[in-house]
Order: sequence, then C-alpha cells, then structure tokens
Amino acid sequence: MKYEKGTFMVVPNKNHLRGKPSEMQSIYFWLCDHINDDGNCFPSRTKIAKEAGCGIRTVDKYLKQLVDEGFVEITLRKKSGTQENMSSLYQVMLLNALPSVKKNTTPSVKKDIVTVPIINSTHLTTSPPKVEVDNKFIFKVSYLWKELVSKYLETPEKEVFVKNIFFTIKALYLREQFNYDDFKGLFNYFLEDKGVKRTDKMSFNLAMSGTYVSKYKIFKKSKDKPISNAQIAESMRL
Repeated sequence: MKYEKGTFMVVPNKNHLRGKPSEMQSIYFWLCDHINDDGNCFPSRTKIAKEAGCGIRTVDKYLKQLVDEGFVEITLRKKSGTQENMSSLYQVMLLNALPSVKKNTTPSVKKDIVTVPIINSTHLTTSPPKVEVDNKFIFKVSYLWKELVSKYLETPEKEVFVKNIFFTIKALYLREQFNYDDFKGLFNYFLEDKGVKRTDKMSFNLAMSGTYVSKYKIFKKSKDKPISNAQIAESMRL
C-alpha cells in the first residue's frame, strides 16, 4: 500500500524528546495520537501499553517521567457520585516553542502561560517575560484556516484536515506574535502561491513552517521584488 496523505500525526515537543528512552518516546507518541484540538485525551493505561508494545508498569514509569519533565499533566478522574476510578485525563503541554537551554535553567510551562528566556550574546536573563496565549484566539485562527482552505479548494469544511493544528498555530503565535490579520495574510499568500502544489494546499504544517513564514515576511516588506533563497536563509538566521 502506498503512502497516503492524512495517515500521519503532528508530534509536539519532538526536539525535546531526542535522546530520551525509546519506551518513553513511544508512549508519548501514542498519547499524541489520541489528543484532540485542546491537547488532551483519556486512553486507558491498558490501551497505551498495547499500542506502545510494552507492559503497564513501563507505561506508569514513563508517564511519571513525562510529567516530571513537563511534557504531560495528568488529572485523575472518578465516576460521578462514586469512588470508582476512570481513565486519567492527559494534557499534553507545549514545549516546542521554547529555546533549548542548559540543564537547571529549563523554563517552566504552566497551562497557557509559557515562560521564555531572553537570549543575548552572553547570558540568559534571570527574569524572563511571560507570554500569555488566548486559546479562544488560537481556535479562531484554526477556524479561519479551515474556512479559507475550504473556499479555495471548493471542498466541504469537514474534509479539511486539521488534526493537531492547535499546536502548530500556538507555536507560530509564540514565535512570531502574529495577530489575526497576520495569520489571514499568511494563509491567503500560501493558498495563492503558485509554487505550492494544489495537493499540498491543506498542509498547515507547510504553511506555518519557519521557512515559509520567513518567505511571507519578506514578501510583505517588498511585494514587487523577487525573493531569493539567500534572502530566506538570512531571514531564518535573524
């Protein structure tokens, strides 16, 4: 069977997982396969173990490590009016918008507030600013993407693939501080770009990739001038 678009998932925090134990990565990947647009899910430990190909004790061990390292938050659930346990609620946290820092200086992530260190040529500041993220804004932008793609491709909105788009928009917002009009301009530019194949027009990961956003930013500054690969590379270094 050939590769088919849509048979994949977006994994947040991928770069932070490099070098971690393979069982930990596998468990995290399968959690991500279950999450909704809010980044949460509630598969049973038995289901996670079956999908990851390991035992429940291994699941418990690495879930604890994922929590300790800030990848996941776990909320215990009980059936209403009883003490009977239900599957836990897993909230995947967004770390991929944070720069890599040395051990013992890792910035903290708490729900919708991300603490980002300011980096200059000599040191990290001791009092990093906080960037607040409005989830309603992120959802508004995701609906905008769905609406524009549906209109451009003349296809029903329900057929526009948006699984895990929440994390991609959130990461771009934290990185660029885009407002609604910035996102709208980027999306329209991407959809009207003749250099992007029609079959790739649903790829929000491509539209919001670092390289493509840099290309769009250069376009905004000089609409009538051709964009060279050197200009894009230089923008990426800024």
